[in-house]
Amino acid sequence: MKELRQIIEKFPKRKGTQNINQDPIVNEGYPGTFNSSYSEGYWSELFGPNLEIYDLIVHKIQPCIRFSDFINKILKDTSKIHLSCFDMGDISGAVNFTSSKNHKRISRENVNAMLTFLTNLGFKLLDIYITCFPRGNLNEISKLNYGRESFNFYIKPDPNIDEFKKFLPKENIILTKKDTFLCIDLEGFNKTLNGYRNEILFKTNKGMIDIGTMENLYLMPQKENNKIRGYINKGLFSIAGIGLERVLLCKNNFNHIIECDHIYPLYQQILKDFKKKDEHGAFIYTESLRSLHRVFSENNYRNLSKNRKRKVKKFLQQIYHISKENIKNYLEINAQLQDYYPELKKGIENTNNEIIGYFERRKSSFLERKLERKNIRNLGTKQKAVQG
Repeated sequence: MKELRQIIEKFPKRKGTQNINQDPIVNEGYPGTFNSSYSEGYWSELFGPNLEIYDLIVHKIQPCIRFSDFINKILKDTSKIHLSCFDMGDISGAVNFTSSKNHKRISRENVNAMLTFLTNLGFKLLDIYITCFPRGNLNEISKLNYGRESFNFYIKPDPNIDEFKKFLPKENIILTKKDTFLCIDLEGFNKTLNGYRNEILFKTNKGMIDIGTMENLYLMPQKENNKIRGYINKGLFSIAGIGLERVLLCKNNFNHIIECDHIYPLYQQILKDFKKKDEHGAFIYTESLRSLHRVFSENNYRNLSKNRKRKVKKFLQQIYHISKENIKNYLEINAQLQDYYPELKKGIENTNNEIIGYFERRKSSFLERKLERKNIRNLGTKQKAVQG
């Protein structure tokens, strides 16, 4: 992981790119949940709730937690390519502009940057596939991807199709209307750019794996009765980004994403400490602990919103049977494996206290319920005796 992060940092960035700090895992861009993608956190912080964008090109590697993947993929043991806690990063600088006039040039630069970056890592172009929007009706797209109706409005094909054809075989360009045109307002923001999205897929012996995303958003919705009736070209957000663990998974041909070197030693230690070998159980423990470490390195449980507490509690429930004596050791291993995040080392004590505090509250609650049930039974016995 450290080597990949260094390669990303050294890869050429657009002129004027500013390195910015990662967003907190709890931020206003993701109400009720955790930072789960690249942009919305710093949008909220820098541009405000009305997205009053000014010209800015930024670069960062962003820690993320996707609770839905933990519930639907990891707990159900349906995937070997998903993590609940992972990193995303842009390749050449994420563009935020007030004008959309250069969107075609910037989009072409993204295509070139993404494919250059991947081939430099050793990925073969023949194994890279791209999803692109073919053309279609806005109402059809909105119902397919978001379950809501909009106006009948024609959307042109993705301009990137022709650019990808310069590098990739025709059959490697997958034309689909699923998740390739973004046309919904983000919750919490009054205005959001719409536009085209490409998934970067790598063909493996385990099937296609999504390793990156490109977005080129430059269409401002014009609404009527809260439905999009058309667009004007206004503003630009454009990015070529990757999921770091997914890239490591494919580059190294891992059988499971847990084999990434910033995770595997922790997983091995947890598995070793299990009384009975349970690889899936150790994976759940590992991801629960890594997610909690990320949250509690920046926050206290009592300060989280109701919905975030509910999600944190789900992680805590998975590790309830971990020995208290082992928790701090696991956190120290996790911090050492990710020493490029110094907040994890600083957050060991608080995370340990929060986890043990939950264990004690749960045990106390259990004992109280047990005592209450006993008192109810005793009361019933006494009442029967009096009646007798």
